[in-house]
Amino acid sequence: MGNSSLQEEQYEFFKSHLKEFLDNKQLKNKFVVIAEGKDQGFHDTFAAAYEAALAQFAPDSFIVQQVVEDNDSISFLAMAV
Repeated sequence: MGNSSLQEEQYEFFKSHLKEFLDNKQLKNKFVVIAEGKDQGFHDTFAAAYEAALAQFAPDSFIVQQVVEDNDSISFLAMAV
């Protein structure tokens, strides 16, 4: 499986769990690391999430997304390059 496919799958996981994340007020606006098909932790800043992900996973094997309403953000994949 190519990295692009892996990241697309992780983004699909994020989208399918977004409502659940948003329902938890403590997670709203946090940055979540998605790797290995599940959420791997929530952080206050993108930098903190990215650094935590790099400490645990290969640079091209995770995504970082902010937990915000769909229409409040631009969909993007944040990945290590």
